[in-house]
Amino acid sequence: MKGSDGSVSRNDDGQLDKIEVPIKKSFFENLPELIKANTAAELLNVSIKTLYDWKYRAREKKIPEQLFVTIRRNLYLRTSILREWISQQNPHLFAEGEKP
Repeated sequence: MKGSDGSVSRNDDGQLDKIEVPIKKSFFENLPELIKANTAAELLNVSIKTLYDWKYRAREKKIPEQLFVTIRRNLYLRTSILREWISQQNPHLFAEGEKP
C-alpha cells in the first residue's frame, strides 16, 4: 500500500512493518534559523524537559552541541543543525534525491 504522502510496508504475515513519510525540505525552510525550545518541543513531539536533558547530556546522547543556543537564559535550537541531525538519524524520512 502506498499513499501520496508516504509508503507503508508489511511483513510476510501482513502485519505493519514500517511507515515512511518523507519530510519536505520546505518544512524546515519555513522556520527561522533559531526556534524557541517550546516550539521545538511541539515540532518534535517531546517535552521541554527532554530538550534540556538533550542539551546537558549532548555528548552522552550523541546530539550535536551546536544545536543549542542560550540567549538571556532562554533556550533556542538551530533549525539547520536540527534538520541535519534528524536526517542523519532517519535517512529514510527524506524524499529520494532530496538532501538535508
